[in-house]
Amino acid sequence: NGTTRLVTDVVKTIASPIDLLKQVDQTEIHLTQASPVLRYTLTMRNQGQFDLKPISVTIDNVLVNAVVMEDVLPTGLLLKGLTYTGSNPTAKLIYHLKGEPQKQYYLYQKANPLDASQVDAVGLVVNQLAPNQLEQFLVDATVTKKDLGTVFNNSFTAAYVYATVNTVDQSNSVSSVILSYQAQLTTAPVLTLDPAATAIWPHTLTNSGNLTESYNFAVTDVNGDSGLLENMVLIHDVNKNGLFDAADVVLDAQAHIETLVAEQKMSILVQAQIPATVLPNSVFSLTLTIKGSQTDSPVLIVKDNAYSPYPQLELIKNVDQAALNISSADKTLKYKIGRASCRE
Repeated sequence: NGTTRLVTDVVKTIASPIDLLKQVDQTEIHLTQASPVLRYTLTMRNQGQFDLKPISVTIDNVLVNAVVMEDVLPTGLLLKGLTYTGSNPTAKLIYHLKGEPQKQYYLYQKANPLDASQVDAVGLVVNQLAPNQLEQFLVDATVTKKDLGTVFNNSFTAAYVYATVNTVDQSNSVSSVILSYQAQLTTAPVLTLDPAATAIWPHTLTNSGNLTESYNFAVTDVNGDSGLLENMVLIHDVNKNGLFDAADVVLDAQAHIETLVAEQKMSILVQAQIPATVLPNSVFSLTLTIKGSQTDSPVLIVKDNAYSPYPQLELIKNVDQAALNISSADKTLKYKIGRASCRE
């Protein structure tokens, strides 16, 4: 009676023995192709001293036991194909359909076409994973969501039994983002000007992509119109008021390079002089061309036009006698001078 005993309980924790690695071939997706494809590499290795045992899953409506690698496809990606890189005869590629229960899979076979739009996850199963055993497969996925700045974050899981416990481990996450060199250039209104007047066309260049880009410029007179414009000048409208004033900077169109970060804008003026001598209803045109330095940058071209309806007034002089009779008592000629508008 009154005896006290001290008992020590020991709990030994066992770290996960599995190493999961996910890799992607493109962290930056440039939309230079109509349908970009991402390739994911999924690797699983048993770094422990004991076999990793299978869990129960359903494959082709049959209950089986397997160690399962599962990769849920991010929204905006469409399965293109699966490839097993190993030689394990028990390894099988699988896929999961939208709306179906978890752990219910179907065997993937390249020879048998499937509706990829209904696939929301893919994977690989093996009977077990022995110490130091490595399994790997590839996932090719087509990019269908091409909105600028879209990010595809992705990881995968491995499900197995270790030390009698059902275990699910998650891999590292990889990310891919859609990048694009995009730009916009506004047009300018058609001008109506007198001969020798100065034309000014305002434009706004916007880097509408999500990458910094450098732009080259060119101002060119258009052939086949009513003649050559004079003194063509490219101007940086620094204060953005649409007028050429002391705050603005005249640019060398052939040599100037302007660098804009994403979403940055640049106000531009194109200035030229209408010839002093023009025919009635003359039209004069030039083109402003802007090109980014990258090969996949767009080429922006706008055409500026000016209309000169000169002459605006027609001067008219009439005389009352086309032939003068010298025998007439009144030898006076009467002239009438007037004007008429030539505008429509």
